[in-house]
Amino acid sequence: MTDEEDGVQGFLLPDKRPELVRRSLGSGERHRWVTSLRAELIKEIIEQIRAPGLLGAAVLGPRGSCKTTLAINIGQRLAETHHVVRLHATEAQNSEPFSYFALQVAMLPDYAEEPSEKVVHALVDVITRNAGGDPTLIIVDGLPVIDMWSTAVLMRLLLGGSTKILVVAENLVDMPEDLKWLLKDRRLAQHRLGLLSRAECSDLLEQVLEAPVSGTAVAILLRICAGNLLVLQALVNDYMQQKVLRQHDGIWMLSEPLELGPQSTLGDLVESWVAPESQEVRRALEMVALLQEVSLSMATMMFGADLLALMEEEGFLTFLPQRREVISFVDPYMALGIRSNLSKGTKAARLAELTANVTIDPRSMSSRAVLALAEWLEAAGLPNEPELLFLAGQAALEHFEPEKALAYCALMPHDHALSRTVPQVRSRAYLLLGDFARALEILQEHEAATVQELEAGSFAVWTADMAKALMWLPDGYSRVTGLLNRAAAKIELLAPGGCEAAEAYLKLARYENEVHHGNVSRVSSELEKGRDQGVHSEYALNCASLLTMVLATTGHESEAVQLSRDIPAKAERQQITLSMADWRIRARIFALGWSGQWKECEAELEGIERASQGSTLLYGSNIELMRGIIYLQAGQSSLAVPILRKSLAQLEVWNFWHSRALAYSALALACAEVDEPGQSKKYLAMAHAEEAETDWFGRSLAECFQLQTQAMAKDPRALPAIVQRAEMDLEIGRYTTAAGFAFAAVVQGGSAEHYELLERASQKCQGPLASSRTLLAKARRIHSPQLALEAANMAHQLGLPALELLSSQEALAMAQGRTKEHLQLARNARQRVNVLLPNHSDSKHRPASSLTPRETQVAQFAVQGKSNRQIAEELEVSVRTVEGHLYQVFAKLNIISRAELERGILREPAWIIR
Repeated sequence: MTDEEDGVQGFLLPDKRPELVRRSLGSGERHRWVTSLRAELIKEIIEQIRAPGLLGAAVLGPRGSCKTTLAINIGQRLAETHHVVRLHATEAQNSEPFSYFALQVAMLPDYAEEPSEKVVHALVDVITRNAGGDPTLIIVDGLPVIDMWSTAVLMRLLLGGSTKILVVAENLVDMPEDLKWLLKDRRLAQHRLGLLSRAECSDLLEQVLEAPVSGTAVAILLRICAGNLLVLQALVNDYMQQKVLRQHDGIWMLSEPLELGPQSTLGDLVESWVAPESQEVRRALEMVALLQEVSLSMATMMFGADLLALMEEEGFLTFLPQRREVISFVDPYMALGIRSNLSKGTKAARLAELTANVTIDPRSMSSRAVLALAEWLEAAGLPNEPELLFLAGQAALEHFEPEKALAYCALMPHDHALSRTVPQVRSRAYLLLGDFARALEILQEHEAATVQELEAGSFAVWTADMAKALMWLPDGYSRVTGLLNRAAAKIELLAPGGCEAAEAYLKLARYENEVHHGNVSRVSSELEKGRDQGVHSEYALNCASLLTMVLATTGHESEAVQLSRDIPAKAERQQITLSMADWRIRARIFALGWSGQWKECEAELEGIERASQGSTLLYGSNIELMRGIIYLQAGQSSLAVPILRKSLAQLEVWNFWHSRALAYSALALACAEVDEPGQSKKYLAMAHAEEAETDWFGRSLAECFQLQTQAMAKDPRALPAIVQRAEMDLEIGRYTTAAGFAFAAVVQGGSAEHYELLERASQKCQGPLASSRTLLAKARRIHSPQLALEAANMAHQLGLPALELLSSQEALAMAQGRTKEHLQLARNARQRVNVLLPNHSDSKHRPASSLTPRETQVAQFAVQGKSNRQIAEELEVSVRTVEGHLYQVFAKLNIISRAELERGILREPAWIIR
């Protein structure tokens, strides 16, 4: 067995029935995964093996890329026409002559102990005779070690003319020189199996699980497996065995973090990989797995420089990016798998070895290491010291693991000095869990006993925590104002001479309350002053973080993008953890989206997803929700619908930031735009029924989506309400959202008054989207088809098909029936409209609704004129994958060329861009 086949016992997959059934993760299941992922590559390699000008192919790839399974799959497909011989030698055999041909050697009646050319000829004759006249395919696995006599037999067979070869190896250097020369002479085709990309991982999971998979689940699985296909299989098995990965409304989603126990599939797989290592190496790997990350100085004391260098050379350990003094595993799944295999007694023994040689100070350790140390002690059945419990609780919050924080707080002794701050840790945990009433209640329960012992700064922090919880409650706004006024009076008593830090905390709490409720103009100037105040750097950067949202909402989108880019670097240089960091992140997403830069916005979300690490489960549903809203606002509702549905499935478990109402609203509009009125009506009703309090920004977006959905359903009250909201936001300086409502009025109404409103609002905003909308509105006002076409060009460059279509239709309407000089403008406008909204009357082709979401996405890029390679880079897939999708598009639409697609054969719903 190879390292890809060893140590895996079974795999869970959905049957056609609702319940889960267990399937073997033997050759059949591996072949199914590999075929789903590598179908095009398998076909290409088979063609190369059959090609008369080639001697075969070499497949190179890292451990766990399932290259062995790929080779076996190819061998099985060629077995009807070829005599297939699979060669593999164990480490014990590979030093012997003809080790790869041990089975064939056994067939030689007069085999002598000494290898010779005569034996080479005899082995070639045996294989040729067994082929019975069929061509032979030799599959060589188990490199790098292959003896010279086995290589001689291989070369003799290949040069004989009726034999082809398929070589499997991790790296090119593992291959014998003779085969390397065949590669250099281009007699062998070469293929490299890379790690799974996010798009490949998502597509593969949806194929093998036979249903959509939430982006949160994809992100977590991909992060842990590090793109390794075999590890991904093992993880899915373990997640499903523990019912952590389960279906909700037909979508696979995660219900809680994975905690592996003994006899896990991943544990067995990792054990098969570390089994050959020495006891010294294995013991060291176990300690690193239990700590998760170790400083270089501690690692050197624990293991010694030589052993540390050996583990790095063998690819187990590496320095963390941006933290060159900290060591961890190269692949996250190694630590998870190793920990799952350790018994309680072994964990206790490793801890005793560690503490015997190294002094552990949790205060000097990273937050991840502190959390790991507390988990290690708990798993070993040993008590945690109060200080470690407290630090672990704080670390759990930092890594978005609120339930762990609550568990460590519950273990804190009530009489310990640190216990007075435990209520704040518990409250913050409930804030992350979205239970804002409970977060406030905890602080109120302990206020009388605790607050009197706090100095001014700590009291201000306590008050700010109460304010943060109150903001999310229905009557929170006025209550926060009263709370902060009372706190300011008390701080004057606690610190008669003034306390700068305490005053800063209270100011930030007041600013956040105003921003949370959309009163951005009230605090704009104060936040600008705070940003420019360098006396208290933490205060200045937190003010800047809140200011980004103010700028994004008041028509300064470009300034918001720039400011949000500058803040993280300054905070990192000054080693400041910002309490208002979430506002900066959300403001950046909003500012990019509201200014029409949806592709940059999508890339930003991918970066947040990668950086979120263990917080993905908590944060992931909102990342996916924002991704769906981006597509919706970019006018790509057919792509938004499946993403929003996946997000909603995850939000049913983790309603982070009370975002469920926004998800319902976005889905209602997206479904209306793709002509699913029943689904649209259902989600609209669910949005109206959702009562959870949320911030003004989510509420404003939700209202905009709901009103547009109602307008599309011919509700006469919707359009006046849209106009009223636009006018109200204009009056109080929320120009960005005013422009969004105004454009919705143009789309749903389209009167001269609506265009005038759009021009007024858009002129107050920054960015390319505002410029194109302003140009369109001006074109309508002065009746200029040329300006309308310029607006269409700008929209096309932004990748906003709905705005491009609307601008082109306006240009066509204005140019038709006018003077001869407008004839060419009318032709240009008609050509654009035909591309974006093809002629329905004489088309015999099936509508694009028969396309899958990925086929639709590829087709849309093709319509925009992107090459296959550009599309592949956008989607992070191979060019062959893009070509395959386009082939399916052509077949479904009954067309024969990309040119026909670009001329407007592809039929899409009327996209709406906000």
